[in-house]
Amino acid sequence: MTLSRRHLVLLPGLALLGCEKVERPLRGCATPIDDASQQQRRALAYVAETPNAGQRCDNCNKYVANQFQDCGGCLLFSGPVAPAGYCRSWAASPLKPATEAGP
Repeated sequence: MTLSRRHLVLLPGLALLGCEKVERPLRGCATPIDDASQQQRRALAYVAETPNAGQRCDNCNKYVANQFQDCGGCLLFSGPVAPAGYCRSWAASPLKPATEAGP
């Protein structure tokens, strides 16, 4: 089989059609978390994926961006915080409006 220029242009695009988007893990999120922070996270019902559209850690006034590489930190407890996370103490940041999609 001989390949024309058309085939060479179309083949890479066709190969991508069957591929799913692969997201890389967030860097810095695997930093160990001490017992006191674990207890505070449980008390605040912290989760890494928000159940509330528009209420994410990265648009909370207590979030500290990029404190742990891709993950941020929080003023209420130590250790990494997922940007898409949530806890009961979420409060809208005046700098970032609440949106369904993150930053």
